[in-house]
Amino acid sequence: MIARYIFCVLFAYLAGSWNPAITLSKRVLGKDIRTFGSGNPGTTNVQRVMGNKYAAINAVLDLGKTMVAILLAQLLCEGFDFKAGLVIRLVAGTAAVIGHIWPVWYGFRGGKGVMTAATTALFFHPLMFLACITVFVVTVALTRYISLGSILGNLIFPVLLLIFYPGATVLNIMGVLIPLIVVIKHRANIIRLFNGTENKISFKKKAT
Repeated sequence: MIARYIFCVLFAYLAGSWNPAITLSKRVLGKDIRTFGSGNPGTTNVQRVMGNKYAAINAVLDLGKTMVAILLAQLLCEGFDFKAGLVIRLVAGTAAVIGHIWPVWYGFRGGKGVMTAATTALFFHPLMFLACITVFVVTVALTRYISLGSILGNLIFPVLLLIFYPGATVLNIMGVLIPLIVVIKHRANIIRLFNGTENKISFKKKAT
């Protein structure tokens, strides 16, 4: 069983390390997305540089790689006992987020892990995901700041864990890791938000 856990965590990290934004930009633009826009290989920068179509493709691929990692971990370690698989799903999701942010395939220079974190929440607990995505959508709709929506949407996750699983110490400790990592990766955005210089999202940008 320990060998299965190790395999699943390693697989999740390696799967998370694949960045579709980099792959798409090299095929479409002939250059690494990290040399355009904000330099972040994530869906927001893809939207700004390549347009809505490729942003949607990137989001689906990011969701898909994390979904495969989490479901594989669930099936290999706990079968169809999804209640017993809570821990391994969260562990695999965390490994995928770490892989996305610090990918072995790209010199450990990856994205900010927002879509990967959202997918982890979705396959960990759909109702918790719905709450997180609602906070994200409402925040972005009101402010047009993707970064602020991402930060608040992630910070609500450990609060929801305390509500849904008040006695699950391991889950509650682990549940802090992803939001903490995502917030740290957004530290430059936080500074710009306080300074009033953060970029706002525009859905009218066309692909270059």
